[in-house]
Amino acid sequence: MAAWKELVLGTKGEFSQVADGFADIELRIGDPTYFFRGQSNADWGLVPALSRIVNDVNYEDQLIIEKLGTVDFQQRAHLWLPQGMMSNDNENWRWLESWTLMQHHGAPTRMLDWTRSLFVALYFAVRENQDIDGAIWVAGGLTPFATVPNVHEEEKRFFTIDEPANTTIAATKLSRLSERMIAQQAWCTVADRLDVDHADALLATLDDEQRREQQQAVEGDSETTATLMKLIIPAEMKAHHLCMLRGMNITAASLFPGIDGIGASIRDAALIRTYSSSI
Repeated sequence: MAAWKELVLGTKGEFSQVADGFADIELRIGDPTYFFRGQSNADWGLVPALSRIVNDVNYEDQLIIEKLGTVDFQQRAHLWLPQGMMSNDNENWRWLESWTLMQHHGAPTRMLDWTRSLFVALYFAVRENQDIDGAIWVAGGLTPFATVPNVHEEEKRFFTIDEPANTTIAATKLSRLSERMIAQQAWCTVADRLDVDHADALLATLDDEQRREQQQAVEGDSETTATLMKLIIPAEMKAHHLCMLRGMNITAASLFPGIDGIGASIRDAALIRTYSSSI
């Protein structure tokens, strides 16, 4: 069975080489090909926050908890969201749109955050847990949900209690983006099962050829590019990458426009100064 390809990027040169490789692929194709997700602890999997919270109750109750939280958000979020971010037509206010907004404002959902930028993902992999290895998850071949035929019909699958023969997982983003979403080049993955591990679901989407190439890459074939990768960022490299990203203006202040981003960027600067004082 295919698995995620793991690479440890233990030096500055190794990360630069990987970054150059992704840039070459994008240049050949003309559009972003991969989705990236940074996590500050390499041991964490790809299980959404809501899935972890409701894991101990039966699936029907999980769906009820999800619906109640979504409706609560829909009823109150308009008080603080910019005009135009929420539809005035309840029939068109889809679950996907609600969950995407909820995800970006800290509510637990069945979604996971991703970005089209390797460097934005790197920021999230190195900003916390300085004594623990971080990771960047890399997913290629994802279908944007906007291209899924009859998206409104597809949304009905989200609330089916019976387990489907094949789990569907896709990438999605809002039709109207906030300043933060634009800065982060933000996307989300969403599956038709609330309780699914997105790492397993993404592996299941590989077709026969992709699965064969994935296995060859995992087994060490340097000529084969894996569709699904996990890039390990060693703890001792985190401060360096955080400093490098600051020079590229990829900081909390740029990724979280507003006063919260300024506060977080001061924290990041303190981390860099602390590291500088220790060497």
